[in-house]
Order: sequence, then C-alpha cells, then structure tokens
Amino acid sequence: MRRLLFILITSLAFTISASAEAWWLLVKHGEGLAGRSYSWRIPTNSESECNIEKLKVVKTGNWEGWQNTSKQTISAICMKGK
Repeated sequence: MRRLLFILITSLAFTISASAEAWWLLVKHGEGLAGRSYSWRIPTNSESECNIEKLKVVKTGNWEGWQNTSKQTISAICMKGK
C-alpha cells in the first residue's frame, strides 16, 4: 500500500511541475523626454497565446487616452518561465 501511495504522489508531483511552466508577456512602456518607464509581467498559457497578446499590446492604436504618442514607446517580449 505504501509503495502504491509513493508512486501516486510521485506521479502527481511530476505532472504538477510539468504544467507549472508558463509563458510570460513582458511589456515595457517608456515616456520619452519625461524619463519615466513602466513594466508589466502578464502570465499566459502558451507561446502562441503570448504572441497574440503581444501583437495587441504593442499596437499603439489599442491604447486609449494617450497624448503625444510619438514620444512614447511600447516594447514586449514573450519568455518561457515558471
């Protein structure tokens, strides 16, 4: 019985650790001459989901309320992590 319990716990631990990896969307926003910058980390479930969201984020037309968008920059990258 103990051996069966050990095998079950071990297999669960490997399954949990394998699914713990995620793709992170890292976003940075800079305000040019103001010298301010902001960054965000957004977890996603897959590389393809991360790339889709990245395309949405870097498109300045999706950001509302910005003034002087020519002096503001947005950059993003997808990275695999835990």
